[in-house]
Order: sequence, then structure tokens, then C-alpha cells
Amino acid sequence: MAMRRYRYFIKIVEAGSITRAAEQLHIAQPALSQQLHLLEAELGVKLLERTPRGIAPTDAGACLYERAQMLVRLETAMRHELAERDRHPSGQVSIGIPSSTAIMLAVPIVEAVRQAYPDICLYVMTGVSGRLEPLLHSGQLDMAILFQAAGRGGLGVQWVFDETLYLMAPPGLAVPDPFPLEAVGRYPMILPSASLGLRTLLDGAFARHGVTPRVVAEVDGSIPTVNTLVSRGAGCSIVPWATFAPEAGRGEVRGYRIEPEIWRPVALCRPEVPPLSRPAQAVYDVVREVIAQQLRAQMPTGSVRPRA
Repeated sequence: MAMRRYRYFIKIVEAGSITRAAEQLHIAQPALSQQLHLLEAELGVKLLERTPRGIAPTDAGACLYERAQMLVRLETAMRHELAERDRHPSGQVSIGIPSSTAIMLAVPIVEAVRQAYPDICLYVMTGVSGRLEPLLHSGQLDMAILFQAAGRGGLGVQWVFDETLYLMAPPGLAVPDPFPLEAVGRYPMILPSASLGLRTLLDGAFARHGVTPRVVAEVDGSIPTVNTLVSRGAGCSIVPWATFAPEAGRGEVRGYRIEPEIWRPVALCRPEVPPLSRPAQAVYDVVREVIAQQLRAQMPTGSVRPRA
């Protein structure tokens, strides 16, 4: 009964109306209202309030909404795991991969999961690391590769490797090799905006060495755009090797090591609660192995350093 009331409450919040929620649940509105009143009485708090836009959760209701979603996911995962206990892992598993890392890891991860667990459907979401983390906390992703995961609790964080950043430059531009960070102000730079973790990392390095970049453009989340701009001579950028390896191989851009090196830590993260389902745990183990294999196979010497 408690889980049913939690499900009812979630539906009311998402519908923004008891009437609409009752219609979607195919139950009478008075019966749904009674279940809401019983839940409020049981918990001893007011969960919903009326607003000009309809019904909205109170602070306590917002907290319950988040926790109830977690409980429902846990119950669903438990039922699925018990039903599938003696079968090959199956179902959908979701993973978030930052766009820069997806270039190196997305394809081999999908291929490895398909080979090891053909009954699992892997959902891959790419994007900016900072925008993937909230989806991990909300349960929309089972796991994610993140660059910064220390800002909020509730995550199991396994640091898997560090990657050093390179100066990506047009092939015809005269650039010292290796590239001294103190020279960054002498070249037009195409960087991410201040809202992204990579820019925060770069700004910290610039500040420590007393340099100011000459930023001519800021581009968020579009690796092809940055790479094309650099190849056409619009400026340079500072990015991991994996983001421009194909273009470097074709001679469209060149990569230079930076002195002193700027390292970015990379972590494989998952929610602490609920625990991973059996299929998700299987994928998590595959992802760890794929990361180890790719670090050995694809990167120039010294561009990454595995974590123990």
C-alpha cells in the first residue's frame, strides 16, 4: 500500500493536477484524493499546495518526490532482478559519456556489451560532463563517465584515469614544441565557456602561471565545430588528444604537448542508492575493462595515466 501511494503521489506531481492524475491512473478522483490525505497524515507533513499554475509540491513534497522515485526504481529493479535471476542479463541499461570521451570509448563499449550480453539494450547519452551528472542523480542514467564528481554526494566514484591536455593548432601555424603555457596569450584561442568544467580547469592553470588567454571564440559541446575552426586557422584550442586524433591523423590540425602539463581526472560513477541492477552491474564491469583496453591501445605515450 505504501508503494502504491508513492506511485500515486509521483503521478500527481508530474500531472500537476489530481484530476489529470486520476484520469491517467484510471481511478476515481475522490479515491486518489483520499490516498493523498492518508499519505500526508502518515508522514505528518503537507505535501502539495495550490498555485496559479496548478498543484505543486511543498518543500517536503519535493523531497518525497525525489525519494519516492528512488524507492519505485529500487522496487522495479528488485522485481526485475528476481525474475531474471536464472537468466542471461537482459533489459535496458543507460550510460552517460562526455562527448570528448565518447570519441574514444562509445563504440568499443557498445560493441563489447553487444558481444558479452546480446540481450542487453545499451542506451548511450553523450554530452557535457556537468550536464550528465544530474541525470545520474535523478536515476535517468545507470552510470556515467564524469570529469568532476565531487560536488554532490550519493555517487560511487571510481577514478579510472587522468588525461593530459594538448594545444590543438592549425597545421601551418608556427608553434613551439612543446608549447609553453606562458605563451598562450600570444595566440588566438577557441575555448569552452566559463560554465564548463574544462574551462574551470584551464582558468585555474592560467591563473597559477599568471597568463591571460586571448580568447576569440567560446564554443560549448561541439567538438566538430572547434576542430573545424582550428583546421581553418581561426585559432588554437586546448583539449584532450582523443577529441582531435582523427583530424591530426589526416594532417588537418597538429597537437602539441603543453609545459607544464595540465591533467584532467576521469571517473566512472554510479548512484550509491539504489544499487546497480544485475544487467547494469554487468555493463559496469564491461565498461571498466573497455577503458583499460583503450588506454593501452589508442593513446600516444604519456597522454593518459591509468589510476590504480
